[in-house]
Amino acid sequence: RQFFGDSEVVYTDELPDHSNHSDHSNHSDHSLHLAESLLIYDQRLESIGNRVLAEWLAAFPLRYPVTAGESLKDLTAFPFHVQKLLERMAPLAATRSTVVALGGGSVGDFAGFFASVCKRGLPLIQIPSTWLAAIDSAHGGKNALNVGSMKNQLGTIAFARRIILSKQLLCGQPKERAQEAMGELAKIAIIDGGPWVKELLAAPESDGELLWRFLSCAVAAKYKVVLSDPLERLSVRHKLNLGHTIGHILEIQHQLPHGLAVAQGLHFALELSTERGLLDAADLQELQMILTTRFALPDRRHVLAPIAESQFVKMLLQDKKRSTEQAIRFVLVRGIGQAVIEEISVADLVAEAIRQGYVCAG
Repeated sequence: RQFFGDSEVVYTDELPDHSNHSDHSNHSDHSLHLAESLLIYDQRLESIGNRVLAEWLAAFPLRYPVTAGESLKDLTAFPFHVQKLLERMAPLAATRSTVVALGGGSVGDFAGFFASVCKRGLPLIQIPSTWLAAIDSAHGGKNALNVGSMKNQLGTIAFARRIILSKQLLCGQPKERAQEAMGELAKIAIIDGGPWVKELLAAPESDGELLWRFLSCAVAAKYKVVLSDPLERLSVRHKLNLGHTIGHILEIQHQLPHGLAVAQGLHFALELSTERGLLDAADLQELQMILTTRFALPDRRHVLAPIAESQFVKMLLQDKKRSTEQAIRFVLVRGIGQAVIEEISVADLVAEAIRQGYVCAG
């Protein structure tokens, strides 16, 4: 177990225990009390052929299946979900209700936002079912909905009371899901640069085995940044957006998985860091090699169709990290463990995106 502020992170080999009793003293600290819980979960988990998981889901008397994906986070659909959720919650006393989120990032975001605003805030337990959520989005208290094509524009910061990371659940994912999480693992390793990173770079494991071995290190590294600026008022927490400014645009424009889009954003940020004199050519080459070999995240820009300049500018101006009308707080890199935030004009970012081949001029 790890404790970070008001959040407890639990690592377990199995799915968490249930309890049908309200007497907490008779049960494990990690058990889920069914009489008090509303489960919001990715309905695809019902059809993966896992009998143990199916029985675990069925044990919740109050459950609400959802279709995972960005459409779940659409603001216009939220009132419909709220009405249905409140109907499901009617048997629960407001003071005893706990929202349990089981799924990937979109399910966690949706359930977290609902829990944070329902009845002025309900306790939340996150059980991420994807590596990407387990290493990143389930932690840090950010919950958000999308407004049209603009991602995460309406949100809250409300930390989950508990995050349960189940090896059984995570290691049952397809290999591709592990690969998609490598972008976030690489990101936090570059930001943190602690002793664990040297061990990570030399580790013989790959895919899910690598992620599980270093999951607790990556989670602790994220909370180290988060707890230094929990409400994102000092800009320190913006470091966690390394790779995301360009990554979010690529994710939307090219329908890339989030982790792979972030990985491509890392390649962009490293080259820009070199252009601005923060990295020398040798350091750039070393970091690019680490992305390509250790994390199997090669630079894929040459297989991505260039984005129209007008569309690229439009999306940059929607970025939440915009500090002025025409500038964005952008995360650059001086080396492993040395992420820095600089204000960069939209014009300079567009010029760099054109130079690197992501955008077509005109």
